[in-house]
Amino acid sequence: MPDTLQNPALPIRIVNPVTISGAVAVTLFFATEAVAGAFAMVWALSGLMHLAPALTLTLYALALPGAFATTAKVAMLAWAAETDPVNNLPAGHVQPATAGFDASKDSHHAD
Repeated sequence: MPDTLQNPALPIRIVNPVTISGAVAVTLFFATEAVAGAFAMVWALSGLMHLAPALTLTLYALALPGAFATTAKVAMLAWAAETDPVNNLPAGHVQPATAGFDASKDSHHAD
């Protein structure tokens, strides 16, 4: 039975004001960078090539959907990362990086 509390079909997410504001902050930060980068790229190309205004607007129309699409993907990744229970562990709890790792068998360990 995959839909039990011990074995849920979907992972349990931590959704609270802190995780929501974190995802929104990351998304807004990336959106401003992506849109500013798209505008700067078209502005620089248009100025360098002395393009007509109609062609410049066409380049804006081509560049901005790419910026918006990447922003949407970043928003999905930010939501997944911010609401992941592993990323919201209590302050003193350290999650092991790899299961079964033994530092005494590490080849770079100083003897």
